[in-house]
Amino acid sequence: MIIKEDEAYAMGMLFGKGDILFSPTRDLCNLQFGIRFRRPTVNALRRDNISVPTTGGGIVSIQRSVFNEFRDLEQRFTRVFGVKISLQPLPPERGTWERKGIFLRSDDLSTRAGRLQDLFGVSEVTDDTLQHIPTELLDPSKPLNIIKAFLQGIADSCGLPPSEVSSAYSGGGPPRLQIELEWRRWYIPAELCQLFQERLGISVNMINYGHPLVRGINSYRGQNHQFRIYLDQLGIDKTIFRLNFKQHAFKALLNRLNIKPKRRKPCPYRRRFATKLPKQCRSHNENDPDLPAELRNIHFSKPRNYQICEKLGCIRIRQP
Repeated sequence: MIIKEDEAYAMGMLFGKGDILFSPTRDLCNLQFGIRFRRPTVNALRRDNISVPTTGGGIVSIQRSVFNEFRDLEQRFTRVFGVKISLQPLPPERGTWERKGIFLRSDDLSTRAGRLQDLFGVSEVTDDTLQHIPTELLDPSKPLNIIKAFLQGIADSCGLPPSEVSSAYSGGGPPRLQIELEWRRWYIPAELCQLFQERLGISVNMINYGHPLVRGINSYRGQNHQFRIYLDQLGIDKTIFRLNFKQHAFKALLNRLNIKPKRRKPCPYRRRFATKLPKQCRSHNENDPDLPAELRNIHFSKPRNYQICEKLGCIRIRQP
């Protein structure tokens, strides 16, 4: 099947911050598309929140300020999947630090629906369907516009418009774009890295995995995999986001900081590899059954993220 741009974009939204929700009998499912932002109101506390002009001076929710964009997504995704997609009502406001997402959800679909079989390349959608990017999208012969649309869907769903305080090294170094990928999907970051670097020629800064040795021995569970790209890889002419409220914030930052394009070596740098190889270990929560089998009971040495990438199938990493 030839995937079209709107279909690739919708799939990117699902793989980024979306989900497939199953009925008790497992024969029906609902597609849920998530759109992440920093704070739920346009005048929330941090300077890196979305900025939308208002005339009344009151608190304006993100949903209200960009309502038409979400309605457009409803219509486009309804056409793609052949079933009604609806914007979900927001829960009651509880404060600017608690709610960071808006969701669209489909009506019931058969888990064996022909549309889903074609798009995902499976006979039936299951819990594992969103664990790997479909092989058709990883095919190096796939047209570049389709790859861009898929990556824009990822960025719109879980990419955060950067700010002056969003640096590549947690407070130091050049600003970066961060894409926050779901913790349950361990294989997506390395596959996403492959698309950015091999197909678009955009060097990836790093992937900060939600692993106990990376994000805290007791605080790792549920932590997003932080996928980071230097802003100087993304010129002012690049459309990283399709949603206007995110793209406008992105371009405004590039203009304020006068970011100039810069050529960088693709990840990884050989000189940054660890001298100690991973070893067997059953402490530090490394035996967590929810970690993928490739990472379980292994202790990684610094820099751990590259070793994790290699275990998860990165095609670029080779130990020196």
